[in-house]
Amino acid sequence: MMKRYFLFLIVLAVSLPSVQASEQPGIRFAFDTGATDNLFFDSLATGDKFISATLDLELPINPEIFVFYNQKYSGYAEYFELESFDHVAGVNFSKPWKNNSTFYLEFGGDKRLYHTPYELYDRNGLFVGGGARYDLSQKMQLRVEFDLSNSVYPEYFVSPGIDYQDFLGKLGSNFTLGAKNAVDLELGIHQRTYSGLKGPETTLFTMRTRISRPLNRYTGLALFIAYHNQLDPGTRELFTFYARGVNVHEHLWDGWDSGVTLTRFMKQWKIKARLAYRKADFVEIPVVLETRLRIPQRSDNALSLNLDARRVLTIINDQIRVWGYTDFRFERNLSTVPYYEYDSNELHAGIIVEW
Repeated sequence: MMKRYFLFLIVLAVSLPSVQASEQPGIRFAFDTGATDNLFFDSLATGDKFISATLDLELPINPEIFVFYNQKYSGYAEYFELESFDHVAGVNFSKPWKNNSTFYLEFGGDKRLYHTPYELYDRNGLFVGGGARYDLSQKMQLRVEFDLSNSVYPEYFVSPGIDYQDFLGKLGSNFTLGAKNAVDLELGIHQRTYSGLKGPETTLFTMRTRISRPLNRYTGLALFIAYHNQLDPGTRELFTFYARGVNVHEHLWDGWDSGVTLTRFMKQWKIKARLAYRKADFVEIPVVLETRLRIPQRSDNALSLNLDARRVLTIINDQIRVWGYTDFRFERNLSTVPYYEYDSNELHAGIIVEW
């Protein structure tokens, strides 16, 4: 694992000088390390240490077009076989419209590669997305967005693999109430079709609301609430994975997600605290391919706390900004299925370099 990780850093170091020579590229590098006492979010409470390294590039072709590339390495100390590389590349086109409005279109592909023996979870993907934003006034903006994607797992158990198609549509608006209250509303539809499986379609409706306002010059408060409704859960076979890859319960739940976020700026520090609650009634999963076992109906109540503190460590030549950060995450999940009743503690620390 470590050999491949150091190879990644060598490739990164070699590639950066040539990138910097391009016309005003956007470059972001992040290194993260941490530990968790519940890697798989279940009652077994398996702990591990982990690292990740991420590189994001944006290379402008002209004022309206840029190409982008993202590479991420993830590694684990004990469960080293979960090591993975993610790659995303594409093109973004955006054009100003009247009244300070814009529309955009982007397309590209992605690839995830796992360590042996988990290459059966390797994934290839293609995506296209776009949207438009229209300013009705200085205080109100409308937006419409869509995403189409195709994901293929060529090495999965069934031949010639398994694949699914996603369609995501969003209609939203943000506006100002009074002098200080910012409101964002969004309605969404997510439809997934599994190729070659029984009952191949599922449709999810979402409604999200976020209200934010400043409490004083250095402090802001935000409230959010989201509603999920599985309009057409269907009956189909699904596949699952360990840790944080493919998740059998990725979207298949009805209920509410809500919380509050407090943000505070202090000199070079930005401190954020987030308290959230989720009520989720999961759709019954008929079959999981690798076990052929039925997963029972499940209802969860989850309370989570996230504390994040980051600071600007240095600014080089007024162009390169270096951040340091630490992040703590706690979650308590109560479930009608004892296997999914757990506590989880997770600690992160890292640096971010942007220019």
